[in-house]
Amino acid sequence: MAIEDDFWAQPCEGLKGRYAPVSEASLRNKEKELGVTLPSQYRRLMQEQNGGDVRRSTYYDGKQYYQLFVNGGRLSPLDKVRPFTSILDYFMTNEEIENDKQSFDYCYPERLIVISDLDGHGLVCMDYGWTLHNSVKVPAVVVFEQNHRSPFGYVEVLRVADFEEFIGGLVY
Repeated sequence: MAIEDDFWAQPCEGLKGRYAPVSEASLRNKEKELGVTLPSQYRRLMQEQNGGDVRRSTYYDGKQYYQLFVNGGRLSPLDKVRPFTSILDYFMTNEEIENDKQSFDYCYPERLIVISDLDGHGLVCMDYGWTLHNSVKVPAVVVFEQNHRSPFGYVEVLRVADFEEFIGGLVY
């Protein structure tokens, strides 16, 4: 699937500073840091613009609309893309994290890569098999909302097979 030329809310040409396009070397370094291979469509987007506001802010799965990139929610710049565990470290002790892991047969929160914090309203993550015995090469895209009664303080509200399907389902 081709990414629409108007994916980003602002024109990409001539961007400087925080949203300047990401180099191939920076993408490879981030992949090495995270221990994953980022999806090709995601890499292409970051090479156009280093995160920011998107035009199509709502995901439609054919039955339901999920408002995602609103009220300051945007794709994170590459330097802010990080494992879910780095978020847990802000508000949970290691003992609490280990206790919450017991809620799952398999639990590897470091395999969730956060690509948007939705401005504090939830998370958009690439899931490299966080609740699977083995990691996966092609990540699903998962959206979480905060829920203090759920393990780790988040509950999954949307799961999409891969990044390409996710961006293809974004609508105005």
